[in-house]
Amino acid sequence: MTMPSARLQEAGGMFLLGTGLCGVAFLAPDSGHHFGEFFRLATQTSWLNPLQTTAVWCSFKIILLSIGLLFALDSIGLVLWRTGRKNLAVAIFSMHLLNLLVFLAGCFYFIKALL
Repeated sequence: MTMPSARLQEAGGMFLLGTGLCGVAFLAPDSGHHFGEFFRLATQTSWLNPLQTTAVWCSFKIILLSIGLLFALDSIGLVLWRTGRKNLAVAIFSMHLLNLLVFLAGCFYFIKALL
């Protein structure tokens, strides 16, 4: 089975968008702290100190990472599905559940850092 050119371009665009968002999440500065510690910085928020800008930014980076992974996984699954590798596509699509948990954790820490 061959994939139509328009669908392949759509999947390629989704993959580039996803990797771009993941790149922003990993390469954007973590508000003056050590590089790559945005998960740790987001989880160190407390309910007692409202509007922790460092934690808000790091939580937003977690949300960006999960959205980027959503686009990247969706494009890979779409290509696998269209080329007839349906078992691999289902395995890739099932990774969306883990991605949903990362998104929900990012939203939780975002709200926690704001309140």
